[in-house]
Amino acid sequence: MKLAQENMETTQVKMIKAYDKHSTIRTLNPGDLALLLVPTSDNKVFSQWSGPYCLVRRCENSNYKLQLENRKATFHINSLRKYYRPDEKQKPDLCVMVTDDEDENGITALS
Repeated sequence: MKLAQENMETTQVKMIKAYDKHSTIRTLNPGDLALLLVPTSDNKVFSQWSGPYCLVRRCENSNYKLQLENRKATFHINSLRKYYRPDEKQKPDLCVMVTDDEDENGITALS
């Protein structure tokens, strides 16, 4: 019986390490905008993201309070995704193509 208990503990430690390799801790901050996963039918495959909604505060156990249209409600982080405004997305680097070697004064650049 003691051997079985030791094997179980060893296996649990291995499983925790394997899980932790690929998991990340997701957090949101008050004032962030978040999308909410809302079920649209009995089948969770057909759920859709709605929002964005303003995050009011962080509660215990990875729960967050959101300000919906006219009420506040608490949701788990698994139902939330951080919303990035279109202007917050990373803009591509500026690319310049020189088509003429002369500047505005008619001076030709040396190669």
